[in-house]
Amino acid sequence: MTTSDLPRLSVATAGPGAQPEVEPITIVTGLPRSGTSMMMQMLVAGGCRALVDDRRPADPNNPRGYHEYEPVTRLHLNSRWLPEARGRVLKVVAPLLRHLPGTGSDGQPLRYRVIFMRREVGQVVASQLRMLRNLGREHEAPAEAILLAAMRQEVVAADQWVAHHAASVIDIDYLATRQDPSATAQRLAAFLPGLDATRAGLAVVPPPLEASDEDATERGHPLP
Repeated sequence: MTTSDLPRLSVATAGPGAQPEVEPITIVTGLPRSGTSMMMQMLVAGGCRALVDDRRPADPNNPRGYHEYEPVTRLHLNSRWLPEARGRVLKVVAPLLRHLPGTGSDGQPLRYRVIFMRREVGQVVASQLRMLRNLGREHEAPAEAILLAAMRQEVVAADQWVAHHAASVIDIDYLATRQDPSATAQRLAAFLPGLDATRAGLAVVPPPLEASDEDATERGHPLP
């Protein structure tokens, strides 16, 4: 396990004589290929401590890395490590949110504040299929219609989890962030006390629009 060496985000404490609030875990979530890795880059650059191990290396599909913590993939089997994430940022893709418990292995409550990356589902699916093709694994992909339906269901389930379990949430638009990262960084700074919005905004180097984005523009479909 490694964490960034940047300072902890400030967290408000309770009044005199009261027990301080348990530090929240900041969850970066969204569908796979919705910009969660980009958001992790922004937050670390802006001063957040991220719980990551980088066991999944960078590749042509994500040349700046995935910023993941491998035990997240096994949350349904083991979540005892989650108290370590208090005061840090943790990437948990939307399908895994349902496995986050309300109480830690230390008996203390787990509080979650959520940064939810939003991207039009059709573009997410197109990006996922392109990624599989790049990896030579397109044979593993289900039919596009099936994948679209599954991803839409995951968004509904994730929204329900957030509504019932998140202490606070902010929705971040993927394409808007690529086009104007400084504006997104200012919104994040209002949501996360102590975040350096200038450094966070400068962390994003907008790549050329993916084909799915360009196609959506040409067809008049809503962009992410």
